[in-house]
Amino acid sequence: MPHNVYSKIYLHFTWHTKNNEPILKSEVLKALNTFVRSKCEKTKEVLFISFGGIENHVHLAVKVPPSLNIAQWIGEIKGFSSHEIKGSFSLNNFSWQEGYGVVSFSERDLDTIVEYIENQPKYHKANKLFTSLENAG
Repeated sequence: MPHNVYSKIYLHFTWHTKNNEPILKSEVLKALNTFVRSKCEKTKEVLFISFGGIENHVHLAVKVPPSLNIAQWIGEIKGFSSHEIKGSFSLNNFSWQEGYGVVSFSERDLDTIVEYIENQPKYHKANKLFTSLENAG
């Protein structure tokens, strides 16, 4: 990307397990955090912000460059994480549901988004969901 481009593009992603199967136990979510963070850090100019989820879906917040092909990149994240989960936890039938949800957010909402992502169980238990952040493809 040229040096004379200024951007602050924050994105929130959500994607679900196939058929919304509740198979993402705490140890799997912890491993997914590591896998997704690693993939983000290997993508030039992508800043990993937060990752979290519950038994049947995950949330990811990142800052991205304007040159990022979002659909291709999130497909790679989902494919890589699925492969790693299958190998690490012997979940041979594990897969993600097709599609994903993505919404942009402003820097002023960063703390709220991070708090929401990192406290998914609390928000779901209380049924106090941010609808726009829960929608997936």
